[in-house]
Amino acid sequence: MRKKVFFAAVFLVTMLFAVAVGWTAVYYLSPSGSATPPYDTWEKAANNLNQILGLDLAGENTIYVAEATYSGSANYILLNEAKFANLSIIGRGNSNHIIFDPGTTYSCLINDTSITNVRFENLTIKGTGDDIVRVENGTDVNFIDCNIVGGKGHSRYSIRVANNSTVIVTRCTFWKEDYNYDGYALYVVGAASLRVNYSYFYSPNGSFGQFIYHNSTGNINVTNCIFAKSFRQGVTHVGSGNLTISNSIILGSVWRKHSTPTIYRGASAGTTLIKNSVILPSTYYPTKFYSTGVTTENVIEDDPFLEPFSARAIIIPRVDDNSNVEYAQSLASVLSEYGYKGSFFVHTNNLDIIDSLRILVQGGVMEIAPHTYSHTNLTYDHALHFEYSGSDANPTVELDSSRVIRLRTDGSDDVDIDTTQSNADTLGEIIDNFSGTNNWTISYSTTDGQDPDCIRASCKAESLAEMAATAAPCDIDFLKETDCDGGNCEGFYKTEIYEPKVDLTNAINSEGNIIDPQTGQVYEARTFVPPFGAGDNNVMEALRTSGYIGAAGIDAFSEETLPYNVFKLGAITVDNLIATGDEEQTTKNAELFAINAAINGLVVTVLAHDESQATMEEWRWILNGFKRAQKHYNIQVTSLQLAIEALKRLGTYDPSTGDVDIHWSMPLFRLRYDSPCIDAGVKIAGIHDQADWQDLGGNMIHYGRAPDIGAYEAVTDVATAWGMLPWYGRKYCVRW
Repeated sequence: MRKKVFFAAVFLVTMLFAVAVGWTAVYYLSPSGSATPPYDTWEKAANNLNQILGLDLAGENTIYVAEATYSGSANYILLNEAKFANLSIIGRGNSNHIIFDPGTTYSCLINDTSITNVRFENLTIKGTGDDIVRVENGTDVNFIDCNIVGGKGHSRYSIRVANNSTVIVTRCTFWKEDYNYDGYALYVVGAASLRVNYSYFYSPNGSFGQFIYHNSTGNINVTNCIFAKSFRQGVTHVGSGNLTISNSIILGSVWRKHSTPTIYRGASAGTTLIKNSVILPSTYYPTKFYSTGVTTENVIEDDPFLEPFSARAIIIPRVDDNSNVEYAQSLASVLSEYGYKGSFFVHTNNLDIIDSLRILVQGGVMEIAPHTYSHTNLTYDHALHFEYSGSDANPTVELDSSRVIRLRTDGSDDVDIDTTQSNADTLGEIIDNFSGTNNWTISYSTTDGQDPDCIRASCKAESLAEMAATAAPCDIDFLKETDCDGGNCEGFYKTEIYEPKVDLTNAINSEGNIIDPQTGQVYEARTFVPPFGAGDNNVMEALRTSGYIGAAGIDAFSEETLPYNVFKLGAITVDNLIATGDEEQTTKNAELFAINAAINGLVVTVLAHDESQATMEEWRWILNGFKRAQKHYNIQVTSLQLAIEALKRLGTYDPSTGDVDIHWSMPLFRLRYDSPCIDAGVKIAGIHDQADWQDLGGNMIHYGRAPDIGAYEAVTDVATAWGMLPWYGRKYCVRW
């Protein structure tokens, strides 16, 4: 009887305790489960997350997730009720194959309620909204071994932490699938706090605007992380809370024209402390390390010797615009000393250089690529616009079958422009000879988003692109070709584009084929370089129709999933790398530029026109910088055509469209065996004293005398190492 009373009492106490604190329960999520409540086995597993989140989840609860992609609104991770405190969502399997992707424009994961002790582990969380993850009021919110992925169209924050939230990120990776110049990996505001350990930030096919934006009264602590590939400054600290970065590698903004420091500290910000870290500057402005006021301790301002990974830099030394064929010949001679190749982008309007081009091509170093006859932009917005400012009513623009542009009003302000005549055979001639006649202003189109049919209320303007769509007959040829003056000019044409949409294919064919009139040899007939920036869709289609490899011009680089036939190509003018009269600084600038290009997997041209931008001696300084960078990074210095062929080998080529989709792999971010970052960190209480702590690769971190700077500390034996190994005790070893 006493035993029965005892067990009854124990049962009563247990039940009271369960009521007070809630049960501890485990749930399962898998597309192959039967979706049978309470989803407490893999066989009964829920098929979508909301089936579990809709249950009474008082107490401590764990949801195990099988490998699958969980899409649609039913898998939106919305934790907006108090019952979600003490909840863990843990993937079982490969985190790359356990994907939450609702596929909508809202965030994938949101916590807007004051709950605590929430854990996400071994998952891929993907979103296309402003935030992938938003934590507004959560405390002790943990992300462990997770991938935070910005899908195409994702615009702002990977993790946004606000109000009084506290978030810890451990061994996580961040990347984006396309570019956004204003986005942030980690955005912390209000009174929020953030801790990031052993994580890295990188994009194989895109980039963040910044890695960390700190505008909080709380503190941010970063330990053993690598920040790579931001478009602007990597870290911004303007909040009154403190920012501490230890044992980390931070790379400056990429080459695109951003004059920004790697780390920016506002005048009213809390303490910014950089401890035992490598700070690399922007490669466009290599002197920009960090702003005045950043406190440092043992910063290693040195090449971190990251192990080369599958992303590569392709750098194309480039001479432009027919400016000086002798300059191109001199550069070809210098390039040959290094075993490099380059490209000479020429206009086809100067027969005087044909003999020199022949010699240059036969040298086998400098590729010749057409750059149009007149450097005219081959896009829609370089058609003509017509604007009437007189007092007559009903201005109109018409185009008749005899190629006469008729400008009409209901009064006497009429103008006829016969495009078959020499005073109107190019866009420039039309503007020069007819603009201002009878109150008509004629200009290149620059709509800037305005309605091209009405630039002002007092006018009616139409571009030739619109006229061509309604003109009769529709196949009017707006391309006027005139044999050049002075001799046999086969293959060379004086060409301007009236309306690119109508006859661009013919224009490209006539402009692109550079034919030697003496030998009949075609110089680089399959590579074409439209000037003035990126090609429009009509240029893309015309290039494909003509069978050309195309390359856009300066500042056209916009994404790394590169269409093959309209190869988007970035450029930096060579004088941006030159420190006048300073060989070592110029070489260092070029080295940093090449390193950043390699880390970002960029394809860029280094552009010069003549000696005023770079002497041959300065070119040697720059090429020495590229050569130094090649010791540690995957960098190819070559011509445009060979660069495109290399990219075709890196991706999936579709011959029906001429597209190649480049597959940049995620890097390992390993340190070389001789890196100065090995054993250069500082031990941090609560992180490096944990017996079971692992780095990003799942390796124990307790190697050497101190933590390494960066995310890796794995040790391998001589069988898998390479190069000259340091001697430690009785055996060879190498630390990443």
